[in-house]
Amino acid sequence: MSKNKIVIGLTGIIASGKSEAAGAFRGKGISVIDVDKFAHGLYAKGRPLYRKLIKKYGKGILGAGGRICRPALADLAFKDEKHYLYFNRIVFPYLNSALHSKIQNLRSKIAVLDMAVLFESGFYRHVDVIIFVKVPGGIWKKRVNAGKNSGWAKKTLKYQKIFAINKKIALSDYILYNDKDKADLRRRAAVLIKIIKDIYGRK
Repeated sequence: MSKNKIVIGLTGIIASGKSEAAGAFRGKGISVIDVDKFAHGLYAKGRPLYRKLIKKYGKGILGAGGRICRPALADLAFKDEKHYLYFNRIVFPYLNSALHSKIQNLRSKIAVLDMAVLFESGFYRHVDVIIFVKVPGGIWKKRVNAGKNSGWAKKTLKYQKIFAINKKIALSDYILYNDKDKADLRRRAAVLIKIIKDIYGRK
């Protein structure tokens, strides 16, 4: 990414524990960008992506105060695979450009991207390290079924598989296994943090 920055792409399927792992990095004083929340800021009224989305989808996606209604937009974007890929072609160029600027403006040397769409967006090509959080299928189903948004999680997973999960794993530098509890995941994340710091601290 940059001679002055170490950018870590932290990714995984929905409900894999990715954000919990990101919290372990944040707990070590490392800058973490929650890319999902960051992307929402790009939809703000008056921004270029806001205008682009209205042009493509019409004013039916607007809610109170002329702001984009995310549920209304999601209904269109996640209607089927064709609509999902179309939506991505609109959003990802704006997202990737804004991420580059955000990272370069960070004062910290190490930055972690908590980014579900790291591969789908193509941004994986611009990071120094890729960590894939992997959760066994049986554990994933149990966790998702116990949650309040199991339907949404299962629907989202279908789209996350468009870029094959096996390929995501093959392209990753490290696999962070989440097959026990949160404390174990954070412990494993801490080990990775030390390894990455040791490697890049010498460069």
